[in-house]
Amino acid sequence: MAKKNGKLRIILDTRDVNGVFKPPPYTGLPIASALNSIETNPESDVWFAGSDISDCFYRLGVPPGLDEYFSLPGILGSEVADIARRCRLPLRAKLIPCLKVLPMGGSWSLYFAQHVHEARILGCGVRRQQFICDKQPGVAITSGETRAAIYVDNHLIIGEDHAQVTAQAQAIATDLNRAHLDTHEAFDDCECDFVGLHFDGRKGRHRIRLRWDRIWRLRLGSVDIGDRGDASGKDGQGVGGHISWARGRRREA
Repeated sequence: MAKKNGKLRIILDTRDVNGVFKPPPYTGLPIASALNSIETNPESDVWFAGSDISDCFYRLGVPPGLDEYFSLPGILGSEVADIARRCRLPLRAKLIPCLKVLPMGGSWSLYFAQHVHEARILGCGVRRQQFICDKQPGVAITSGETRAAIYVDNHLIIGEDHAQVTAQAQAIATDLNRAHLDTHEAFDDCECDFVGLHFDGRKGRHRIRLRWDRIWRLRLGSVDIGDRGDASGKDGQGVGGHISWARGRRREA
């Protein structure tokens, strides 16, 4: 799958092997409806700071033995001769690549990635009560306190005190980088984009809306399906995902 920077994201079809494991526990995330429940003081600026973990799933290793469940079709050593020689294997040997990191597509991968990210942020002094999460009461942004939204590889710190928000976000980024969970795309402003939403925290404005590119994808996808009169399962899934996210922003709609 293409990433927004033009590179490719490797996603494995793990539907068969997912059936071997029991379903993971519910993973609470700051979905659109939870973020839309934030209460603020319109007479104050609200600041946002955060960053992303680069290639998050592929920075998290799996325990020995679990990698055998996530393997690719075998190839002859002669097709990767340098690797075969380095491992002192005959060129006629069959090599089976096994994924030693969390597979994108694995049923437990999101659960583990989310909890690793949360654990690092909790270790930086943020309390779990500060987390913004689905199926929780709405939160208020009050003076002297910050809130944190963690969405798998993304995190967002929100507060009225610019220096406090910046310091907390920098401490989190430093901790993640030290743990080899390299961060990128850092931001620190009264306006930001986060998980498909645009936040405007400028005094007197305070609004959250869908990003324009999301709105246009939804519109163009819906128009295209309407013009064709039918849709493949993949097309329907894509447009349906955007509609579900938009409905989360305004559930009463």
